[in-house]
Amino acid sequence: MNHSMTTMLMVLSFITTLGSSLYIYFTPHSTESLSARLFAFFLFAFSTGLGFGPLLRVVSIINPETIPTALLGAAVIFVSFSLASLFTRKRYYLYLGALLMSAMSMLATFSFMNLFMRSPAIYQAELYIGLMLFCGFVVFDTQMIVEKRKCGDTDFICRREFVPTLFLLDH
Repeated sequence: MNHSMTTMLMVLSFITTLGSSLYIYFTPHSTESLSARLFAFFLFAFSTGLGFGPLLRVVSIINPETIPTALLGAAVIFVSFSLASLFTRKRYYLYLGALLMSAMSMLATFSFMNLFMRSPAIYQAELYIGLMLFCGFVVFDTQMIVEKRKCGDTDFICRREFVPTLFLLDH
């Protein structure tokens, strides 16, 4: 696939992902809109995966073992931290939200500083601190979903759209 086709594919993927995401978010949850929202969710998932295609192709050329290793690692982290969050009787992990967001702001600041400093040590620290932060976000988001469901929120499409997206985009 040549460069212009790859660029067009990624732009089309971005527009489709954004459009379907906005449709899901702004369409109220009801039994009448359920099938259209499910279609938009599947379109969102397909177009997101389509957008990652060119990147995965380049990664597979450089090192073919990277993709299965990353997929397995992400799945293990996601499943284990989600289960840990689900089996906690009290929802005290909900208090992690402010701490995680503050740490995320600091990480973004260090990342911006490292654009100019180009320090390998800061890069490594960002990498591992970011991994720990997003493990914390998996726990926090899982407990947030459970708590919203207990409070009567039945919009399962909107909840399921944003947690895996957060997880994928941050890794």
